[in-house]
Amino acid sequence: MSPLDPPIQKRFDCLIERVREEQKKLPFANWAEDLRAAPNEILRSALFGVVRPGRRTYVEDMEIPAPEGYHITYTGKRLDQADLDIWLQLLHMVRTKTVDTEIRFPMRWFLRQLQRNVGNSDYKWLDRRMTGLVASATRIENKKGLVLITGGLIRAFGYDPETSEAVVHLNEHLRKLFDNYTLLRWEDRLALGSDQLSKWLHAYYSTHAKAYPLKVDTILKACGSQETELRHFRFKLRNALDTLKGRGFISDWNIDKNDLVHIERNPTPTQARHLSRARAGG
Repeated sequence: MSPLDPPIQKRFDCLIERVREEQKKLPFANWAEDLRAAPNEILRSALFGVVRPGRRTYVEDMEIPAPEGYHITYTGKRLDQADLDIWLQLLHMVRTKTVDTEIRFPMRWFLRQLQRNVGNSDYKWLDRRMTGLVASATRIENKKGLVLITGGLIRAFGYDPETSEAVVHLNEHLRKLFDNYTLLRWEDRLALGSDQLSKWLHAYYSTHAKAYPLKVDTILKACGSQETELRHFRFKLRNALDTLKGRGFISDWNIDKNDLVHIERNPTPTQARHLSRARAGG
């Protein structure tokens, strides 16, 4: 195909941008109550990474490990799996609305959705986490250099201590990321508690219809782990995979002599259909 003339290309690019602007006004897919959803490129990245407790340092313009074809940079306090829990719940609450819809909720109710306690320290914890999501800045570009989103994943957050009611506005560009997204079983994720690596692995492998072998070192880098010793990370990885097997998310796993991690899991009905179509096409 020959390249378009510059004036035509310019009009074409403007049309694409208008389509994208209109897209962010569309509602999300209305997934089931027991599910949560997030874009694949985020779940496959280390934006919400594996961060040790007490090690959520502030970073500036940090390049985040991301799937091929995407470039993610981040400024703010490092995000972890607890932040992802919060963000997943917020997305769930706005799923039948448009992305710029105001979200209101009692803090106590929200904490219960995360299966957390509702003491004074928990209110303060949620306040800090919400504020951190607003104060951070995420920039996601695709391989063509198109900026899909920039700014905080939460645009604004307010909290009235008198009524314990919170008000949240999400980033209005989030809808652009939902061309490809994955549904997560909320009960399964919450059952993993505060296990950072197990939660990251659960989200990552949920985005794949088939789990391809990965090097232990590849997983270490992909999840943004702060572990400096590969042998220590391998030990933690084994424990995390045992946890996922015990929960029934994976049926089996092994690490071969080449340090490749092999995962066996039953795909969801949607993923099974995808695999069937892929085999038929091949």
